[in-house]
Formats: sequence, C-alpha cells, structure tokens
Amino acid sequence: MFVKNLKSEFFELCRDLICISDKDGILLDANPAWKTILGHEPSDVIGKHYEEFLHPDDLVASKEEYDEFKDGHYVQKKFRNRFRCHDGSYKWLEWNGDFIEGTTFAWARDCGDVKESEDRLNLALTAANVGIWDYNLLTNELIWDERMFALFDVDKKTASNDLQMWKNCVHPEDLELSVKDLEFAINEKLPFYSEFRCIHRDGKIRYLEGYALIYFDEFGKAIRLLGANTDITKRKELEMENLKQQNIVEHQGKLASLGELSAAIGHEINNPLNILLGYIDFFKDCIDESEIDKKVLSQAIMNQKDSALRIKNITDELRRFSRIDTDSIGMVNVYDVVKSTLNLIVPLLDKSGIKFDVQMPNQSLVVKGTESKINQILVNLLINAKDSIELSQVKVIHLFTEQKDNILTIFVKDSGQGIDERNQNKIFDPFFTSKQAGKGTGLGLSLSYSFASLLGGRLYLAETSPNGSCFGLELQVTDITN
Repeated sequence: MFVKNLKSEFFELCRDLICISDKDGILLDANPAWKTILGHEPSDVIGKHYEEFLHPDDLVASKEEYDEFKDGHYVQKKFRNRFRCHDGSYKWLEWNGDFIEGTTFAWARDCGDVKESEDRLNLALTAANVGIWDYNLLTNELIWDERMFALFDVDKKTASNDLQMWKNCVHPEDLELSVKDLEFAINEKLPFYSEFRCIHRDGKIRYLEGYALIYFDEFGKAIRLLGANTDITKRKELEMENLKQQNIVEHQGKLASLGELSAAIGHEINNPLNILLGYIDFFKDCIDESEIDKKVLSQAIMNQKDSALRIKNITDELRRFSRIDTDSIGMVNVYDVVKSTLNLIVPLLDKSGIKFDVQMPNQSLVVKGTESKINQILVNLLINAKDSIELSQVKVIHLFTEQKDNILTIFVKDSGQGIDERNQNKIFDPFFTSKQAGKGTGLGLSLSYSFASLLGGRLYLAETSPNGSCFGLELQVTDITN
C-alpha cells in the first residue's frame, strides 16, 4: 500500500510530463505537469489521440518512431517532437518511454532551449559546410551526420557505418598518410588533423580536411574520436593556381637574369664553337695529306673534346638554372649549390675583368631549402654585384660564409659605388631598379627576398658604402642525422 501511494505521489508531483496510452495511441492518463508545461488540464487530454497535439510537420516522423517503439517489449525509445500548448503555440519535447504488454508509459521534458541551441549550431555547421562524425575505437562504429554523407557522397541507406566506409572514400594515394596522421595523434595524445582527397561516385575529386578530439579511458587507452570534416576544394584550387602563377613569375625572373647575361653566354659559347669549326677545316686538310702526324691529330681531337665539353657544361648549368622549380623544401648541400652557381656565373663574367674571391662553405654543411631557389638567389646577387662594379677601377666580387649556431649566412660583397641612401628601403620592392633603362627588370632582389622568407631564412643588405655593398643570405642549418 505504501509503495502504491508513493507511485501515485510521484506521478502527481513529477515535474516532467508523464502519460500512459494504449497501443493505438489513445491517452489513458496524464499527470499535472501537462498543465505546467503545456497548459492542458489532464482531463482535457485523456481519451484523445496523441497525434491531435502534434505539430503537423512532426506527424510522419513521430508515427514512424511510435510504430517502431511498439515492435518489442520493454524497448526504450527516445526522440523529440513538437506538442501543441493550450494557447496554440508549440513546444519541443524530448520523449522517453517503455512499451509494456500493449501499454505505453512515456515521459517528456521541455527541451526548447536545447533544441534552439542545436538549431543554431546546425545552422552554423551547414553554412560552413562542416560534417560531424563520431568514431568508437572499441566497437569500430562510425556515426556520420547528414552533412558527412553529402561531403563524401555516400548513400546513407547502404552505409556500413564503420571505419572501412571512410577508407573506401579516401583517394588511394592519400589513405596511407591519413591513417598515419590518425595513429600519430593517438600515440602522441594530440588532436587529430589530416588533409586528403575523396572520390565521389561520379569520379569527381574533392579536397577535405578532418580534425578530431581523442578521448581516453582511465588507463590512457584511446576509446573515441569526435571530429569534423570540411570541404576545402576551393581553397586548394586557389592555392594550386597561386602556386602556378608563382612558378610563372619565378621562371620569368630566371629568364630575366639570363637575359642580362645573354651577351656573356653568347661569347662563352661562341669561343669553343669557333674552335670546333676551325678544326673541321683542319680535318678536311688532313684527308688530303698522305701522311698525318698522329700527335698533332691527337691534340686536335683533345682540343675538340675540351671545346665540346665546355659548351656542354654551360648548357647543363643553364638548363639546371632555368628549369621550373617543383621541389619541396628539404635538405640541401650548400657547398654543391654554391659550386653549381659559380660554375654558371664565373665563366660568363671572367672575360669582364672581374676578379672572384671565393671562400667555399664546408662540404658537409646542409641547409633547409631547395637547390633551385638558393641557386637563383645567388645568381641574382652575383649579377647585381657585376652591374655595380662596371664603372669601378677595382672589380672584385667576394663570396664567403659565416655560421652562428644554426644559421648560415652567405655573403656576396662587391667593390662598386654602393647604394644611394634614398634607395636603400626600396631595393626589395617589386619592379624597383636603379639600373639604366632596358638593363634591369626590378624582379631579381624582390623574388630573392621572397624565396629567402619561403625557405625560413632572410635576405638583407648587410652594409653599403662608397666602397661597395654587401648582401647577406641567412639559411637554417639542418642536422643531417635528424
């Protein structure tokens, strides 16, 4: 009797809305909370079908939920819908219930504030095209929201809802790296982040980024990931277009540098070429002679070979310098880059009466960068040095290095007239040049400055005076053992 009275008292005093209905949905009983929450007297709702109080837009979904709910015994169900209040307005309710032997026992509470917050969040996520996912590492269950199925172009009806569903969507070339990103995040207990491509059913490729928080149990074992995915295809396409345009500008800068050296290049190639042409006449004369001096012939052949190799070396260095740079930033042997640059420049300027004073860096020194970009920076600095000493009586270009901790600085110093104080703040601006018309493009130092920054270094004017100028290129020294 006490328990029965306690149940009755709980039914009357409970602040949550409680109701009992038959298998057809007719309300058999309702507690006073119907008056508190919805404004209906319990007597006004008893004997009526629950659908009479539903929002028209929720009828179909609520009926489907209720029909599923009645399929088993003691099956607990939880869902949300809108119920009509006595004043004609509607409130969002979150329902729980049990279906026991043909009778429904259900209870609900006002979730309007929660629903409004969720709606705002969903609106923001939809506007940003963000999909939410939840992955259980223990059961391999992967839950996607509606946006995730749209982002990956997966049919929800045939989805397997496991990790393989995601793997099947990721581009094969990106899958291994993305899985490693996930393993790294779990092992290091860090937030997960990865960028990858996915392939839609029509064959189109989209770029996505994924990020997630990782949850661990009390023993430090990863048990769950809660994350999001965003379509970044437009951003990636813009990045690729910018990179394409950057490569074009870089290539134009290289061609401009070669244009300034064109006279020297032509002279350097013509000399050995004239030697080769001269020996052709020599060999023609040898054919008419009855006796040929083998020593003379051997020397002539060696001279021809030297001339051909000289031309080959020049064209090899020109091809290496002028190629479009597609290399990733990595480890570069600075000795090899400086040597390659000097192999190109020194022979071309040697006939100009310029003396080179070079102190080569350590042969094992490795820096962060790309061979092509460091090569182009040095070529531009050397060309500028050459131009600055044209009117000087003493024509000397110094190249030397200095290392402090993990910073290597390559200095290029000339014996020219120095840089006018009015121009010192403009020398790295695009298209600024103090050279005479038709001689400079104003791209050399500007591109070089950008390249140095891109490589994590710095290009700067170290000093300038009436006795010459000195530029410094700072690069990060890399420990090759790492």
